[in-house]
Amino acid sequence: MPRFNVGPQMDFDKFEKLKPIIVKLLRFASKYVDVPTYDNTTRSKNTLRLIEIRDEFFQHLDNDTRDRDLRVIIDIGIWLFDYDSPYRKWIDWWVIKLREGEWPEILPKIPYNWKE
Repeated sequence: MPRFNVGPQMDFDKFEKLKPIIVKLLRFASKYVDVPTYDNTTRSKNTLRLIEIRDEFFQHLDNDTRDRDLRVIIDIGIWLFDYDSPYRKWIDWWVIKLREGEWPEILPKIPYNWKE
């Protein structure tokens, strides 16, 4: 299987061919993934925070084309964080690293397809 180059040399044609497969997989998964809520999770403080952030994010997102797929990705991430301790520890590690240093490239303060 060919590998993707990461960075400026990435072959976007390969990615564009892979993208429809990823979207089909996400749409298939959306039929089976329940939305994580305060009532159906372990209610850890960090899980509840992720749910709050997700809900706030989707109050602002104004992109019907990608909304459903993005919801599935985020909901799967919340479930993995909530119920699977290796994923929780890995995500915690990412959060720690983000807090430790700067995020060198910030895009415009208001993202595309965003409603205030």
